[in-house]
Amino acid sequence: MMTKKIVVFVFIFCSVFSFSQESKVIDSLKRELKLYKKNTYQYADANNEIAKKYWAVNWDSVYYFANKANKVAKLLKYSKGLINSYLNYGIYFERKENFKLSEFYRKKALNISIKIKNNELIGKSYFSIGNLSYTKNHNDSVVFFYKKAELFLKKSNNYEIIAGINNNLAALYQGQNDFNKALVCFFKSLEYYKKAKNKTQTSLVLSNIGVLYQSLGNDKLSKEYFLKSISVISDNLLSKIIAYNGLGNMYENQKKNDSALYFFEKGLNISKILKDQYYINFFNLNKSSIYLLKKENNLSYFILRNINVDSFNDRNETLAMYYRNYGVYYYNLKKYIKAKEYIEKSLFITKENKLNEQFLENNRWYIKILAKLYHNSYLFDYSNYSDSLISIKYKKNNLELLYSYDTKYRTAEKEAKIKEQQLLLQNEKANRNMALGGIAGLVLLSGGAFWLYRTKQKQNQLQTQNTLLGLQQNLNAMQLENLNKQLNPHEIKNILANISPEIQRNAPEAYNKMTKLLNITRASLSSNSVTDSIENQLQQIEDYLSLEKTVLPVRLQYTIHNTVETNKQIPRLLLKNLVENSIKHGIKNKKEGGEIKVNLLEKENTIFIEIDDTGIGRQQAISLDSGIGTSTYINLFETLNKTNTQKASFNIIDKENGTKVEIYIPKDYKYS
Repeated sequence: MMTKKIVVFVFIFCSVFSFSQESKVIDSLKRELKLYKKNTYQYADANNEIAKKYWAVNWDSVYYFANKANKVAKLLKYSKGLINSYLNYGIYFERKENFKLSEFYRKKALNISIKIKNNELIGKSYFSIGNLSYTKNHNDSVVFFYKKAELFLKKSNNYEIIAGINNNLAALYQGQNDFNKALVCFFKSLEYYKKAKNKTQTSLVLSNIGVLYQSLGNDKLSKEYFLKSISVISDNLLSKIIAYNGLGNMYENQKKNDSALYFFEKGLNISKILKDQYYINFFNLNKSSIYLLKKENNLSYFILRNINVDSFNDRNETLAMYYRNYGVYYYNLKKYIKAKEYIEKSLFITKENKLNEQFLENNRWYIKILAKLYHNSYLFDYSNYSDSLISIKYKKNNLELLYSYDTKYRTAEKEAKIKEQQLLLQNEKANRNMALGGIAGLVLLSGGAFWLYRTKQKQNQLQTQNTLLGLQQNLNAMQLENLNKQLNPHEIKNILANISPEIQRNAPEAYNKMTKLLNITRASLSSNSVTDSIENQLQQIEDYLSLEKTVLPVRLQYTIHNTVETNKQIPRLLLKNLVENSIKHGIKNKKEGGEIKVNLLEKENTIFIEIDDTGIGRQQAISLDSGIGTSTYINLFETLNKTNTQKASFNIIDKENGTKVEIYIPKDYKYS
């Protein structure tokens, strides 16, 4: 199965993306524009509003009307008109892939907004800058600017854009495989838009939820949400783009290639209506993937060579897919050296940008190519074996749990509606009784109705609390499942790339190294538990360190000392990921290399784990990702500490030369 980037729409503002509706609104605004005198505030505002409506229709028109608004606003020194024109400029230049100009204009809008102390415009400006950061994959900046935006938008009660922020955060969390947070944010966004009776945005959020379930392989829920999205508002073109891409992917995964082509073609046609070059090339890329699966290589190549790769600027998932498709094309033609060249380009992009799922698939293709180049059937079997393990575990860990979440959400939503209707009926009945009772009866019934209302309200509150408690327990379980999933190797290293030249020169020795790597990977992927025995983990790090010692370009020394009972359970892959981080962020970057000391001791009914390295130190490596060895385990212990009387702790100590990690885990610590 070929993994591809699934479109998740991110709200660029609080606009209405319905092509036919927007065209009607634009015509109405243009007629209204003629009523205003030029060089007035109203004239500037009307041009900005028309520019905004053109977001879903024609990007060049966005610039044209924003420019008209900007000229008038400058002449009148009209701050609000300037701000909105700069935001329109920012969005226009983002779509034209000119991110420097886009950022320049958005920051100009922010500076003016702060100067005039307009909370709503400050919030919109922060939101707009956050969206640009999202496009550029600057995730930390995204969260920072969104939080700033939400703070100011709450002051101005602009809940529609807050709903958009939640949608975008959900898309961000989904990209990080944090499906728990993603679902919460999506449904929160959906709730806000339903309250606002904004069908267009509701449609888009439903499409995004469909994308989430598809990324987890749940075709039933995915298809349901895509069809809901289309039914909410039939002429929402961007919703259809997402839905058709999702349905095409679903049928591709089911190996129904003709059905997949049908939906990709529909998505392509809509992209042409919108005149959006990125989506045009994106759907053509999807079509090329299907033709590769059908072994229709000439058709795939014809599409690939006509794709403008520049339209994928800073969209790393799509660019990686473009290079991989070329690699698969040459693989099908048995031109393995050329195939290797393109797969290596895709590998580099996916590794540098932490696109883990695509990296694993690229790695599988890379091994298949090496197997053909070096005539090694073991490598070919290994790639298929590891791919099947990843697929099975991925689905098992997520699908049932998230299906349960969807069911509980729907049940809670229905119960809330029923309670609301019952409450309305009770109020109506009470009102009728009070009207019939006269003044004395009115006083009596008012008191009785109030008592009944308060009693029912308390019952409703208790029921709601129970529902929320059940949802929270489910979320906690999901959090544990997702943390457990993250404990898998965040990369199967690029050791395969380091070893592969040796396979030809020194097959027996390279075979032993490959066996050690396979043992490490099999141990990592074959467990459904969040824990593993100390005995297994000590063997893992012995294999791992001995393997790294042979491939690292610098000196590596290590010692392992254990006095704890080896059948004791600790978080799975804890030791392996911590020593891996010591090498990756410490010793590997030090010219003279270094040493790792692993100590496991028992201290007063506590298991004490110490990983001490002599690398470059965390402060010097601060720009590097701290990786699975830190954040994931910190989050894991924080989650588990909520249900344990005695708490575990995870401490990182910066030394003058190197880093030390100290972990204390109570012997009776519960992991469920």
